[in-house]
Amino acid sequence: MTSDDSSVRPSVDWTPRDAGRPPDATLAAMRAGFLALFEDEYHKVVRFVMVNGADREQALDATQAAFAEAWLLVQRRPEQWEAVRDPRAWIRTIALRTYRRPPDRRREPPTVLRSGPDETVWSGQDPGELTAQTLHVLQALRRLPEGVRTAMAFHIDGFRPVDIAAELGVTDQQARDLLKKGRKILAREADVIMAKGRDR
Repeated sequence: MTSDDSSVRPSVDWTPRDAGRPPDATLAAMRAGFLALFEDEYHKVVRFVMVNGADREQALDATQAAFAEAWLLVQRRPEQWEAVRDPRAWIRTIALRTYRRPPDRRREPPTVLRSGPDETVWSGQDPGELTAQTLHVLQALRRLPEGVRTAMAFHIDGFRPVDIAAELGVTDQQARDLLKKGRKILAREADVIMAKGRDR
């Protein structure tokens, strides 16, 4: 996918293959829940993948693929989607796996993705207009060890240690330790940046 700084968040063709068949109440509710997830979380998932080292285009691609995979579950295997414990965490995990997957193993999702006219990728600032301070923070996060970086990215998005542990496959204490390590490293980075500022 290619886009410039004015690119917009893709919208998805939500029309199911069996459009002639009215969905039952459960499936209709699941679809509505998915749409709400897409609207609320899309730009946050893009940011989450960027914190984990992706550039903007890679983050957009990975996020699109994750939401496409989720939509396929809703459409074709709704019982699996219904079993997802925390869709907000699940979608981030899938997007991150997609980003980290070697390019030759990435598959084009069959869901049709297209640009919508008025949908921005981020709420608030455009990534191309991030302040120097925000860029310093993003760069500092990207320099963290991989597990620490992922834990911190979940934490930034409001996930509790117990949720982070479930997504990373570690114990609650290990998740808290990762967050503690991340905070210490970031605090040191902040001290260095402030010292450089005083020396100017």
